[in-house]
Amino acid sequence: MNLLYLQNNSSFRNGMELNKRQLSTILLIALPIIAIIIGGSAIFILINSLQDRPPVIYTPVHSDLNASTPIQIDVTVTDDRAVNSVTLTYTNNSWVNSYDVSMINLLNRWSGLIPAQDNETTLLFQIKALDSGGNLAINNNNSNYFTLFIVSYN
Repeated sequence: MNLLYLQNNSSFRNGMELNKRQLSTILLIALPIIAIIIGGSAIFILINSLQDRPPVIYTPVHSDLNASTPIQIDVTVTDDRAVNSVTLTYTNNSWVNSYDVSMINLLNRWSGLIPAQDNETTLLFQIKALDSGGNLAINNNNSNYFTLFIVSYN
């Protein structure tokens, strides 16, 4: 955590300038302020600096792998502030072409659909998440990518 000290119109000098006029701007851009203490002519602002951490992307799970049926991918993504977006990127031809699917959030559980694929298709995919602080996380299974093989049994 960081502590900013502001007195009259002086500025905080430890790598950051701040005056009273800028205080309202800070509140508007939603810095993670934990406390504001006003005493006499001084203002102390306690700021949570944990927003530097990227989101955490857990291991994704998928629906049944049947040819001609869309594949649902679900993944839990958490962040110390807020997750802005989660994208599923997949390929069915070893990354010659790749496709992005914007995932939909329901209580930190993000879901996306890969369109139906032909029988005996191998899919590789990864999950990317962006938080409200602009931090990007990628879970690509330690550069091995997540692999799905489509098989239909008749």
